[in-house]
Formats: sequence, C-alpha cells, structure tokens
Amino acid sequence: MSRRSPECDYSYQSVEDDHTNNATISTSRTKGDARVQGIYFMLGCADLLPWNALITATPYFLKRLTGSSLQPTFVSYMSCIFTGVNVIALAYATLTSKQTAVSPSRRIVSSTVVLVILIALLFMTTFVRFPPSIFFSLVLLITVGQVVAASYHSAAISGEASLFGGPYMSALISGQAAVAVAVSALQLVSSALSVWGTSTNSGQASTMLENEALDTAAESAARVLFGISALFLIATVVSYCWMRQLPIYKSTVSPQQQHRGETSEENEELQRLVGSEPSFKPLYELDEMQRVFKANLPYEFASLYCFVITLAVFPVITVQTQSTNPSIHPLLFMAAHFLVFNIGDLLGRYACSIPQLVICVQRARVELGSTTDPLIPSDLVYMIILLFLGISNGYISSSSMIGCASLEHNPRLKGRREDVDVAATLNNFCIITGLAVGSAASFSVRAMLCDCNPFKG
Repeated sequence: MSRRSPECDYSYQSVEDDHTNNATISTSRTKGDARVQGIYFMLGCADLLPWNALITATPYFLKRLTGSSLQPTFVSYMSCIFTGVNVIALAYATLTSKQTAVSPSRRIVSSTVVLVILIALLFMTTFVRFPPSIFFSLVLLITVGQVVAASYHSAAISGEASLFGGPYMSALISGQAAVAVAVSALQLVSSALSVWGTSTNSGQASTMLENEALDTAAESAARVLFGISALFLIATVVSYCWMRQLPIYKSTVSPQQQHRGETSEENEELQRLVGSEPSFKPLYELDEMQRVFKANLPYEFASLYCFVITLAVFPVITVQTQSTNPSIHPLLFMAAHFLVFNIGDLLGRYACSIPQLVICVQRARVELGSTTDPLIPSDLVYMIILLFLGISNGYISSSSMIGCASLEHNPRLKGRREDVDVAATLNNFCIITGLAVGSAASFSVRAMLCDCNPFKG
C-alpha cells in the first residue's frame, strides 16, 4: 500500500485550503460583504462631499461677499468652475484609468488625502477675514484643487466598485446621496443654533440678524461643516487602507491590476529570476473605450440629461427663493431647502433597489417663467416640488449608473466582464458632463428669471 509523502500531504492540504478560501470569497462577493459595502458607502460619501460642502456653505460664501459686485453671480461661477474643470480632469482620469501603472487604489488614497488638506483650508478661512475679491479668488482656487482630486477619486472608485457587483455599486451610490443629506442636515442644525443663539443675545434681533449676526451665524455653521467633513475624510482613507488587506478585496481587484501591468511581489521575484521585464501594455486603447461608450449611449444620455436639467435650477435659482413667511429666517429656509432636495435624491436612489419600482423613465416637460410675485404662495408646495425634483434626479441617475455596469441587466455589454468598470467610469464621466452643462445653463436661466444679465456684474 502506497503512502503520500509529507510534501504531498502539504500540497494536498494547500489545495483544499485554497478551494475553501475561494469558496468563502465567492460567497461573500455574491451575498455582499457588509464590511466592504460599508467602506464603499463611505467612499461614496467622500466622492461628493467636496461638492456638497461647497454648495451647502453657500450662505457663508455669500455673506463674506456682501457689498461686492461678485456676490450675485458667485454661485453660478463656482458651479461652472467646479463642473467645467471636473469634466476636463475626469476625462483625463478616465482615459488614463486603464493605461497607467498607478493603480486605482493608489489614486483613491492620494486623492482623498488631498481633499482632506483642501477642506481644512476652507475650515481655516472661517477664522480669517479677507477682502471680498481675495476671498472670491481663494475659494475658487480651492474649488479647482478639490475638483481635480475629486475627479481622480470618482473615476477610481466607480470602476473599482463595479468589479464587486451590484450590491457594492448600490452602496457607493447610496453613500453619494446620504452625504448630501447628512451635510445639509448638519448645516440646518448648526444654522439654527447660531441664529437662535444670536437672537437671544440681542435686543434688536431683527436688525442684527440682517447684518452682523447673520454673518456670524453663517460663519459658525460653515466652520462646523468643514471641520466635520475633514474628520470624515480622514476616517474614510484609514478605513479604505484597512479594506485593501481583506481577502475578498485582493481576490477581486488584484487580478485586474496585474492584468493592467501591475505586479505583485511574487510576480516581481519571478521576473527577476527569468530575466524578463514587466509589461505595461495598456489593457484598453482609445478605440475600445469608444466601443463601450457607443454601446451604452442610452444610459449615458439619461445621466447627462438628468443633471443638465437639475443643475440649471439647483442650487443657483432655488437658493434665491425666499420664504413667504417673514418670521422664518432666510438662513434657516435656505438650509432647509437643501435638506429637502437631498432627502428626495436619497429616496430616488433607494427606490432603485426595489424591483417593483425599476421601470422605464418617461419624458418630462419643464416650463420656466418669471414674475415679481410668487406663482405658488406656499412654502409647503415649494418644498414638495423640491422633494420630487430630488427624487427624479436620484432615481434616473442611479438607474443608469447601476444598469450600465450590470452584466445581468445590460445586454449591450455582451457578457464582457472586462468592460464593466469601463462602462461605469464612462457613465460617471457623462454625469459630470451633465453637471457642467447644467451649471453653464444656469447663467441663462438666472438671467431669464431675474430679468438681469449676470455678465454685467
């Protein structure tokens, strides 16, 4: 009777262990690893945190620009610069995502660290007074830096999360909406505390809240917002670095990175032994990206058109709307309107996880007009309109994002797993393009509604 040698026993046991580990990882990937989903949720929050922090801190920026000719058009300029630079930076990040030796994980870490530094700079501006022109330039310069970092971050995480599958993409998209709700809720609470605290310390509240007290309230709210945002980004990058050590992450992402020319320590050792050089041949050429882009045009157009309509009116136009109730403070009303829209956006994104609500999107008609008197003299109706604007925005954008990167639901991919992360990255680029076009259109919409030319200062 033959007997296996110790070496054979060891090899046999190693094979069994490998099969067990692979089965465990496969099951986790199918059912969803809660730890990984949670961190992609955090990464989704970090993805849109710079944008949400900027637009939610609009009252602070506008109060710092009081009396300046730059104040009326600041929001439009900030939106155009943010989204315009985003298109250029994201286009480059998308085109090089498959052609660079730098892995998506490294891009995620480095871009998040840059965002921490820039958010911290915004936090510091709340302690220092600048002339309006210098403050205007400083904020826009920080905005440009945030855009570039956020573009690389966005391209990397959308492609990486798509490799894990639908549950992880849903976690990422939900995080993008949840951060908007959290930021706007934080802004509302901090604004309320600032306003109420000031009103109790002044016998002439109506006068103070319109001048110095209003400036102080907006400043305090922005300080809390920027400070907590920086701390959250730090927690996100630490959590992501921890996630990269998990077996499910290595088994899902590492093969893709090695296919694109990146090598592990074992492969590098092997290359030194055989005397071969590592190959950095791009996995994807430009014509292959064009093929994926053309195949997914319906999804990409839906994403682009959705955000063109949204950004044309929100927040550039909606932030100028005032309450019909004079007892409601303007700062609180503005913060509440951000919260209502973002709650709607979160509900719309969550609806995509309910199969019965995944239906075809019908065409919508949008009509704009201007008048000196409110067309709808009701704050409640206005908030309901904002809520449904947010719901439609979240539903359409999430449906297209999840659908375009799904081998199960998108027959246009033809079962090509190597096209999944490319499709997700290209669709994300169309979202940013829609944001840029909508922001540019906001100048014309604002001129039409307000009977003024924003280019005349």
